[in-house]
Amino acid sequence: MQYPTQPIQPGGFGVLSIGFSPTAVGFRAAQLSILSNDPAGAYEITLRATATEPQIGALSASVDGATVANGGLVELGELELGVEYVVSVELENVGNASMNVFDTNFLGEGASDFERLTDLPLSLNAGAAGAIELSLIPSAEGATNATLRMLNNGTQTPYDVIFSYDVVAVELFDDCNSNGVDDALETDSDGNGIIDDCEVVTPPVDEDPIVVDDPGNDDLDNDGNNDVDNNDNVDDDGNDQDIVDNDNDDNNANDNVVDQNDDNDDLGNNNQDDDRDENREEKRSGFCGAGSIGMLTLTMLGLSGTRVRRRRCVA
Repeated sequence: MQYPTQPIQPGGFGVLSIGFSPTAVGFRAAQLSILSNDPAGAYEITLRATATEPQIGALSASVDGATVANGGLVELGELELGVEYVVSVELENVGNASMNVFDTNFLGEGASDFERLTDLPLSLNAGAAGAIELSLIPSAEGATNATLRMLNNGTQTPYDVIFSYDVVAVELFDDCNSNGVDDALETDSDGNGIIDDCEVVTPPVDEDPIVVDDPGNDDLDNDGNNDVDNNDNVDDDGNDQDIVDNDNDDNNANDNVVDQNDDNDDLGNNNQDDDRDENREEKRSGFCGAGSIGMLTLTMLGLSGTRVRRRRCVA
């Protein structure tokens, strides 16, 4: 409060200045008493005011979801020499008015490792969020740090974020089986420069494959003509109904049908047998000589592929 420095002359005036600095939002009231040599005594005035939030932006920063206060530290851990990393600094305007981040610069021994990727200015309305992305390429081994300084028109300017990190040199090597071991230290039996775990083994090619047709037909190339056809059938599926080319004419029109009741073409007449014996009369004809005690019938396979029956008397 400031008082008039000179006496107030009759008919004159003076100025009394009063300041108002609220410490909280809301209504405020106060009573002002002005003391003087006025015979009327003290002059009383009631002062009233309402405090509101200031209309200004306020910046808040975070990295990987963790809030970083102005001047706070972010530990990036161990980084590889010469490898590029992208660091994203998330920003939020927690004030009640729009604001801008209009420039950045880098400070500290690791400043040259950083480059800003995001164009500025970055405008943030009240409650809005954005991000500034940085490229980081460590250039020297050892522990180092750098400071990102963000210039803005909010309540905290500049806003600093400090990064610390350890830079290590990593030896590069071939690791074809991805087990973390240098291929030069693993077994290469044939010495061709490819370790055994990464060798591609090509199976041998069968130059004379067996040709098999539809399994339902049980076809095999029995006549050796490299052509699987109906004349090459054998009874592989057990249904006893497959055709055999018994007369070797490569035509099954007159060949036997093998079933549970029939023989092959025993008499060589290229006709299907109706029963086990194509000629029932053969079994009943012919007699042994006197003194014979029985008759034995033998069936033998001839060279021609047909069956021949011979009769022998047993004395």
